Amino acid sequence: LLGALFALQQAAAFATPRCVSARHRQTPAAAAKTAATAETPVDGERAVVREVAGMALPLLLVSLSSPLLSLIDVAVVGRHVGVLGLASLGPATSVCDLSMYVFNALSVSTTRLAAAALADGDDTGAARNVGDGAAVAVLLGITYGAAVALVPALFLGPFLPQAVDARALPLAVSYTRVRALGFPAALLTVVLQSAALARRDVRTPLKAVWLGALVNGIGDYVLVARCGAGVAGAATATVAAQCVAAGVLLRAEARAA
Repeated sequence: LLGALFALQQAAAFATPRCVSARHRQTPAAAAKTAATAETPVDGERAVVREVAGMALPLLLVSLSSPLLSLIDVAVVGRHVGVLGLASLGPATSVCDLSMYVFNALSVSTTRLAAAALADGDDTGAARNVGDGAAVAVLLGITYGAAVALVPALFLGPFLPQAVDARALPLAVSYTRVRALGFPAALLTVVLQSAALARRDVRTPLKAVWLGALVNGIGDYVLVARCGAGVAGAATATVAAQCVAAGVLLRAEARAA
């Protein structure tokens, strides 16, 4: 549900500024001519709704990238580690995935600022906004990741069931600490995804999601199934996948800028 709301919010965020800015850039004469031949307000609203609806599904898949990686971890750990490892991933993945939604403002702000700048033809301003957002994302990721790594039990507490097996807690702590190393890459990915979407590029974020999932699946198989690294190995594979996804988006952003 959070992912669906997040996707619709992003779709509306980058669809609206372009329409508004285009109207503001018109000269009075052009505006009068456009008003004489333009669609009715209802038709214009329908066009925006169609645009948002067309982007909602891809945006939903992009917004679920972090839970998708956790789902792969759960599947591999449940098969090759056992019930105890599977139980530890419940609270651990909740901390790692739900915490990303706390920083949803990064995505919304980047989308709105970059889309507005691009609609005004200010490519330099859009690149500057994305760069500022990326810097803030990395800084927040380092800060938040350090806090989670230092006191993981504090963040895991709200997600632990009352009748938890004491043996599962160290595994949850191990998984969470390793995943915390990937928070800077995860938040950077959020900002770069928003930048790509502001440029109306859906393919690159989807490519990053699927490449990340592929790397995570292969890493889980090698580290967990073959090497017996347990939940820490699954977390390591997820961090590697997040870095790959961030690299794909960073390369695309560098080319676009």
